[in-house]
Amino acid sequence: MGIEKIATLGFYTSWNISRRFLFACNAGDYFSQQIQIVVLIMKKQRILVGLFVIFASLYFNCGAIFYTIELWPDGKIPYTISKNFSVYDKMFIEGCIGEWEKNTNIDFQYYYGNSESLYVLHIRKNKNENELSSSAVVGYCFESMIILGVLSRPVILHELGHVIGLLHEHQRPDRDKYIKVLYKNIEPSAYFCFEKRPADEFLYDYTKFPYDYYSIMHYYESSFSKNGKPAIYAPDFVGHIGNTEISPIDILKVNEIYGKPKLKK
Repeated sequence: MGIEKIATLGFYTSWNISRRFLFACNAGDYFSQQIQIVVLIMKKQRILVGLFVIFASLYFNCGAIFYTIELWPDGKIPYTISKNFSVYDKMFIEGCIGEWEKNTNIDFQYYYGNSESLYVLHIRKNKNENELSSSAVVGYCFESMIILGVLSRPVILHELGHVIGLLHEHQRPDRDKYIKVLYKNIEPSAYFCFEKRPADEFLYDYTKFPYDYYSIMHYYESSFSKNGKPAIYAPDFVGHIGNTEISPIDILKVNEIYGKPKLKK
């Protein structure tokens, strides 16, 4: 059974257990057509679906993780970085972490305790060296994790955005006013990455912010294209969709969630 079938089975299994269900595929894997799956379900239903999810993750290496979307207490995110990264790679990741800490109340704190502690973000390499895909969990949760298949600044910033609590910009409920998703050009197994999400799944009031074509959380025009043609089309926008940097509106959203940062003395 392939990853696509596992994903489909996981969808129906999760849906039957809880209607409060959300898929968030890898945040910024713009360089691979493979998909890492992140499954979000209510905390009370962890164990039942968890057995299936863990099996799928280990056996098929599809990176399935499940949890409840919550805020990190006081904006503090303890984290570890796998020893499998070189010193240079760790410095590169730390630099990306610092970008999110600028102008926000987010405080990433390196964790020196038990590396298997539950409420700690673990940044790891994709075990399959031939896999370029990356994935992350959204918000505060047990065994929070980022799996990196490629050491790319936009990808790391994007995955960190998910960890902080941001969902994809192109999954806003009102996105049809701004973009057209061309499913005919998208890998079928990636459809759920483009589905609109209900308003109550966003940790901020998206209606307070203009649609952000330049968000680090927005897919590129060709993300997950199966034929090289655009997956996303913006009829009233001139320029490239997506970004390699955190946008000013991304910062405003994080401040909406965690509060405005205090002036540093």
